[in-house]
Amino acid sequence: MIEMRDGGALFGHAIAPKAPRQTHQRMRRGGALAGLTGGDPAMARLLDQAERLAPGTVPLLITGETGTGKTRLARAIHMTSKVPGFVSLECAGLSPEALAEACGAAGPTTLVLRRIEELSPEAALALGGLLDRRPELRTLSTSCLDPGRITLPRPLFHRLAGHVLRVPPLRLRCDLDWLMTRHLRRHAADTIRLAPAARADLMGRSWPGNIRELEQVLDVAAALCVGSVIDLPDLPAPLDDRADAPAAEDPRETLEQVLIACNWNMARAARRLGVNRSTILRRIRAAGLQPPA
Repeated sequence: MIEMRDGGALFGHAIAPKAPRQTHQRMRRGGALAGLTGGDPAMARLLDQAERLAPGTVPLLITGETGTGKTRLARAIHMTSKVPGFVSLECAGLSPEALAEACGAAGPTTLVLRRIEELSPEAALALGGLLDRRPELRTLSTSCLDPGRITLPRPLFHRLAGHVLRVPPLRLRCDLDWLMTRHLRRHAADTIRLAPAARADLMGRSWPGNIRELEQVLDVAAALCVGSVIDLPDLPAPLDDRADAPAAEDPRETLEQVLIACNWNMARAARRLGVNRSTILRRIRAAGLQPPA
């Protein structure tokens, strides 16, 4: 109580000061996780979460379209965690006996379960029992489906999905140029490079097969090119451009994401979305989008 000069009083209560939020240090340069992006903001946020979660025991579910690099992310999380044991299993056709045999070694172990949506009922039952007996097993599961479409028994699903990491598709990433340059440096001769026309063509593709498709296209082009420059005739044609790309739940959001990934290059965004430039301009006006200043 605080007494006032006029005889009145004020009543109050103490408010404990909030502890300052500590900022997470930036990703370690050269680490397994840092090598998965060339500066894409969505990937940077995803990898920051992955780095924070890697040392713990929370089971993680990694989702994303086919070829986006879910298994690579799982391996990078394991490498960051410093857990000694590592087992990676394909869930399609996995039997209870094979699961038990693969996880026979004792001690802390990372168990990567690829395409968890293809786990059979028998293997799912065996996995639940295995996790009961082996609490030191830390699962990293991957799936091409959204979490709500995974039809595992709910108790098992929640044991595997302590947190969900969603890997963005390649068409929404703005580090495509970096990914191309890195792959050529790692897997082709040091002297091989992309001609400007070839680079522009690749930057405008929609990549339904994502990083896996990109790497295969670059490998074919590097093998077919004569000399040290990959040009347009060396590029294989898209096999199923936009054929299996999922429909957008929010067309406005997806349009804006593609524009950002293409640095607001209208022609490139039009090619990536499989429409002409005038359609892009019309959609931008209809959605009320504005390019950055």
